[in-house]
Amino acid sequence: MGGLCREDPLVLEGVAESIDELRHEVARLEGELTATRAQVATLESAEQQLRAEIEACKVGEATARAELAQLQRRADEHDEVARKQIAALEEQLAQARRLEEQAESERAAVIAALGRRARRQLEARGEPEDPTVP
Repeated sequence: MGGLCREDPLVLEGVAESIDELRHEVARLEGELTATRAQVATLESAEQQLRAEIEACKVGEATARAELAQLQRRADEHDEVARKQIAALEEQLAQARRLEEQAESERAAVIAALGRRARRQLEARGEPEDPTVP
């Protein structure tokens, strides 16, 4: 019976159709495999590009952080200089105010002394004092 089935034209035709269907399926799968390989290659290329961009970003970030740290140090130094200048100017202002108060006090003492001297000179001459002068 086994020998008869192989020679049966219907069986042979069915086997041929099955082989053709399998060949078509294999060809279709090979086409899909080729397309999938192309997609994988495209995705791998894109992945490599993204990895390169990520590395460039990391380098850029490190550079930016270093620049930021340097700028922060400069800003801190500038702030320190400004604080010292402000303190010095405040001290100069306080000193100027003290000197102004001292000068005003000395001026008042000189005016008082001149007033006393003028009174003594008037008294020595025998002239009456001006009632409007204190």
